[in-house]
Amino acid sequence: MATWKGNPDKPVVSICCITYNHEPYIEDALEGFLIQETDFPFEILIHDDASTDRTADIIREYEAKYPKLIKPIYQVENQYSKGALISPTFNYPRAKGQYIAVCEGDDYWTYKKKLQKQYDFMEFNPEYSACAHRIEVKFEGVESEERFFCEPLIDPEFNEFISVKRYIAMVSLFAKTSIMNNIPHWGKVLAGGHILSLHYLRMNGRIYYINDKSMAVHRKNPGGITFNPGLRYKPSKMARSLNFVRRDWFKINRLRITMYEGLFLEARDEYKPYIANQLSTAYMKASLKEFFNFNFSRAILYCFKLIVLRSNIKILNKNGEAL
Repeated sequence: MATWKGNPDKPVVSICCITYNHEPYIEDALEGFLIQETDFPFEILIHDDASTDRTADIIREYEAKYPKLIKPIYQVENQYSKGALISPTFNYPRAKGQYIAVCEGDDYWTYKKKLQKQYDFMEFNPEYSACAHRIEVKFEGVESEERFFCEPLIDPEFNEFISVKRYIAMVSLFAKTSIMNNIPHWGKVLAGGHILSLHYLRMNGRIYYINDKSMAVHRKNPGGITFNPGLRYKPSKMARSLNFVRRDWFKINRLRITMYEGLFLEARDEYKPYIANQLSTAYMKASLKEFFNFNFSRAILYCFKLIVLRSNIKILNKNGEAL
């Protein structure tokens, strides 16, 4: 903060952090914010979702030390359980910065130049909507050899980005506030968090992956919001983020289809063929799964949608072949 240039009341970056029962971890997150060395002012926006442990008390201690820097919201009732999308509802809209940097309360940053490094990249490359970076995954009280992130794509084209498995962790995301606050209304109803945000960011610019240095830690722990040892990671993540108690493939896939349908309508024409490829695959899988689950009406619906997508919309894929 001693190196800041400019008005501290006009932050350039808004750090957005959401917490719930993160008592063992929240200090690491806060210290990771405070060690950042930048030549620009930033703010720390924290949303505590009515934690039942000492998370809010710890945040209050830090707020007392840095009242102009740390700006918390302390909920009395848990908003996530009511279906609220925490960051798009409570943190992103109050961000004053030109950029948003994301870190959940049980993750933390390890490199003091992280924000400066990402800011410098974005300023020199205005065609990019976001950048991310390499992280470490730390298992605590979890026995797992599962890989949570695939090999990264450094500067992918849209068709590569939308077809690849997850490789960007939210703890590494640094994005334009204007885009993060402009996710369509259907996306806010859908929920989605991670995948939807990344697809929408890539539709509105490029995303660069800084792979020369790990700058943060993503924790996997039994108390984490995304961990469920009985399921593979991706369904568990999506189901939890979509506020399902019963983590059911059919519900998850229906929402995945809704996401791609919405992205298809929002996308520029040059991106539509690649989204249509994903949507076509989702329709086929859904129709087969629904059929063998004896849900014939839904199976027929997805078959019909697939036919419409293939024959009536007349979209060509990258190779010029009909979908």
